Amino acid sequence: MTFIKPRPYRRLTRSWCWWCCKRAAMKDMFKLRDGPVDWYFCDSEHALNWLEWRHRSVRANKVLRMLPRERETELQGRTIEDFLIR
Repeated sequence: MTFIKPRPYRRLTRSWCWWCCKRAAMKDMFKLRDGPVDWYFCDSEHALNWLEWRHRSVRANKVLRMLPRERETELQGRTIEDFLIR
């Protein structure tokens, strides 16, 4: 009988803002808890913008939930504000 060796748990200490995608230490970011999920933001203004825009359209929701690299490709050099307001 063989047992699966548990993988060592690596605690995450950095995250990115879900509005602007800038990376920072989690302890320096604003945490928004939505059900069982924690979302991290640069500040409360970015959290409020994300909350306001995430259900306005399917397109906006899709972009706001992308990882930073995917979003960079989708935005093609524009800011998230430029992309959503257009």
